[in-house]
Amino acid sequence: MADLYSYFFERGITLLASHGRFGIIVANKWMRANYGGPLRAWMKSAGLDKVIDFGDLPVFKDATTYPCIIIAERDKKGQTFFAANVEELTPNDLAGYLSAKFFTMTAASLSDDGWMLMEERKIGLMQKIRSAGKPLGEYVNGKIYYGIKTGLNEAFVIDTGTKNRLVAEDPKSAEILKPFLAGRDIKRYAPPTSNKWLIFFPKGWTAQQGWNDKNAWTNLCSTYPAIARWLEPFEVAAKKRCDKGDYWWELRACDYYDVFETTKIMYAEIATQGQFIIDSNGWYGDTTSFIIDSDERWLLGLLNSNIWTYVFGTISSSIRGGFYRWKYQYLKIMPLPNVSEVDQQRLSSLVDNLVSAKQEVSLSTSSPHKATEIRIQGIDRQIDQLVYKLYGLTEDEIRIVEGE
Repeated sequence: MADLYSYFFERGITLLASHGRFGIIVANKWMRANYGGPLRAWMKSAGLDKVIDFGDLPVFKDATTYPCIIIAERDKKGQTFFAANVEELTPNDLAGYLSAKFFTMTAASLSDDGWMLMEERKIGLMQKIRSAGKPLGEYVNGKIYYGIKTGLNEAFVIDTGTKNRLVAEDPKSAEILKPFLAGRDIKRYAPPTSNKWLIFFPKGWTAQQGWNDKNAWTNLCSTYPAIARWLEPFEVAAKKRCDKGDYWWELRACDYYDVFETTKIMYAEIATQGQFIIDSNGWYGDTTSFIIDSDERWLLGLLNSNIWTYVFGTISSSIRGGFYRWKYQYLKIMPLPNVSEVDQQRLSSLVDNLVSAKQEVSLSTSSPHKATEIRIQGIDRQIDQLVYKLYGLTEDEIRIVEGE
């Protein structure tokens, strides 16, 4: 379950003569992915000399590779090595560029959860933040869920025009249609908008109606005729799905369908910064979105804060354009500080004000008024300052987070 190149590290280094050097250009995913854990642990004692991460830069023309360069020395003494995060391509003078970018790290400072290439002062800041409280996954009892996989979106996801037509043909169709959004529809604090709808027959639904193999389709056609007519052309493709319900019109089994109907936090999987909202309108999401089974508004402010994007960027793999993958494996280990009831109320109040301002913008028929934009920026800043305080950050540490 690991990329094959992982095995070349161990083989290449153990084949070296004493003090021989090993260099390899590979994708950087192993430095943070779960499968890279054993390799990361082994490499910490393998004589690291240089680790150069090119992030999402297009090093190889017409290929998306996210490369890094690893150089190690057999029987090297000492635990320090040079690290660099390359931020621009300088093909004619890479050595000169790196000479100004290299900083010293110790192998002991590399976390088993994922390697972060950063100076010691930044590592100290990360250790301070991580020790502030408990991980998010523990706080919400692991209730962070990915969106719905239909296996055949062309059949089960329809647009608003089709939804209106089906409801006009048969008003009962509305009982089966759920508002549906993609991760790109989720914008921090803002009410979501989408013109997609999910045809929602979950696994077990047909049996709950008391229907069986002999009468299920006939009964579905008589109960929801418009929906059945829409789905019928997709029968063959729907039956071929490897992950479906008991009948071809049903979706896969899922233990948390009910959470979509509750007030919960939703967020986009691919984003340059935290894109979290609280939804109480029963939105369902696709696989580019996630949900957290919590309705705590103070938590929303913390998730959308500047410090959370900063910390997440140090543990998550990035993709082209500076985007992060806000996956469960990374989000669950993000540290929550201890927040008193007073501070929870303060954060909740600020979040309410910011959500209200975003609502004003969404309802406006013209461009956002400058005063509202300034108000949003001001509240956002207040939230950031309060969150910095909750983590006990100094002014110098805040400047690191804000890239100054």
